[in-house]
Amino acid sequence: MLTQFLGNLSCPVEVGQVFVIGARPIDDAERVNINFLSGKSDDAENIFHFSIRFHDDIIIRNSKVGGSWGPEEREDNLNELTAPNPVSPGEIFRLYILVGDDRFHVAINGHPYCTYGFRGPLADIRTIRIDKDIQQIVQVDHRQAYPAPFPAIQLEETFNTFSNDVPKQFLPGHVIIMTAIPFGNPRGGFIIRFNENGTKKQALHLNPRFDPHYVVVRNSHTDTLE
Repeated sequence: MLTQFLGNLSCPVEVGQVFVIGARPIDDAERVNINFLSGKSDDAENIFHFSIRFHDDIIIRNSKVGGSWGPEEREDNLNELTAPNPVSPGEIFRLYILVGDDRFHVAINGHPYCTYGFRGPLADIRTIRIDKDIQQIVQVDHRQAYPAPFPAIQLEETFNTFSNDVPKQFLPGHVIIMTAIPFGNPRGGFIIRFNENGTKKQALHLNPRFDPHYVVVRNSHTDTLE
């Protein structure tokens, strides 16, 4: 069964931030697209188009600005030690994208892959779309990374983060169902946040905590924090 991700970012994209995306293509995948868009409409600008083409064994980078696609980058600006496509069908990959001063620095599975110069304003990036031959999406994370230097991607992270828009206004009688498998840390925990659109306000904050407490902390953050 195929899946996809389409969600708005919670804050503007700025230099020093990082995106971490984890996903698993289907076993016979032909293509996986990761797009950094100006919105959710079909005619949105595509500031950074990252397209994994399995049959051609290559990853294409491009942008659609002003309604027109630019020249494709295939073997341009690749790390000298990387393969043209280090992603395998049926296997989870992690894409790490660091926002530099004038370009994106991209790593795959902990290894530097390429750079891609900005072709449109960072401020225009408002939405991430991941689609085509995707079986599972395990992580979509956008956070501040600076001043950790590139390639900070060498760090092995032991947690996952997922975020997405509620598909429609949440009203009485509606239900949201979430499933997840916590890691095997008996003293760990995890957090589920329901943020108000475009702000850091948390209408609901759920924090299940394991040994020695075994409680679920509930709270809200409703101050006028923008």
